[in-house]
Amino acid sequence: MLRYPMWQGMLRDAILEFDPQKLPHKVQQTEAVIRARYQALCSEGSRTEERQALVDALATMRILTGTR
Repeated sequence: MLRYPMWQGMLRDAILEFDPQKLPHKVQQTEAVIRARYQALCSEGSRTEERQALVDALATMRILTGTR
């Protein structure tokens, strides 16, 4: 079960994508959703635990694009 299903499912799918042709598109989509959610949470001024999870997810996206 995902704690933040709004975006963690997309993150999981990007991490598990091994087709180099599909990976850039999945990463772009995932990053857009993560950034939008982060902005929404910053506007609300709450949910610091989820905001940290979003920062970690963006770091994971950078690793994916740098290693595959």
